[in-house]
Amino acid sequence: MRRRWAAAIGLAAVAAVLAPGAGAAKRTGAIQIYVSGSSVTTPILVTGVVTDHGTATSVTKAGKPDENGNYEKIVLKKGGFWVDATALNKLLNGVKPTIDTKNCFFAFKGTGPTKLFKGSGAYAGISGNVDVTVNFVAIGPTKANGKCNMAQNVPPIAQYGNVTGSGTASY
Repeated sequence: MRRRWAAAIGLAAVAAVLAPGAGAAKRTGAIQIYVSGSSVTTPILVTGVVTDHGTATSVTKAGKPDENGNYEKIVLKKGGFWVDATALNKLLNGVKPTIDTKNCFFAFKGTGPTKLFKGSGAYAGISGNVDVTVNFVAIGPTKANGKCNMAQNVPPIAQYGNVTGSGTASY
């Protein structure tokens, strides 16, 4: 009887090793995202359960680059994934920025949820939730009379933006 159990356990172990996907345990854990810049495509650094770097591009649902897109296409060295920022953008649209016309600057900060999906390469099957904070500050130009020119069609003379996030992911 003992010999049959040993043989059965041995066969089960061999089957587990030979089975498709064997040893490919699902990875789950904390994830942190760091982006700096304010253009459509910016550098990104990801740490935690995904530790990698590459670029983040703001896109439409169809994948077309768009500075006002509700999605981010993340392309990293070992794979990639998408971030659905629709809920975050909806919250950010309601945030009141700081506008200082005396010192001629504009500042904005907001936080909201995002979802990870559409993984590829090493991150195939990724899912997760990341709370993201967006920071942006810009200095506006002055008019000939020395007053601040904060018109929407006038580009800032200097700007800085960053995005950070933390949450959990599985793939």
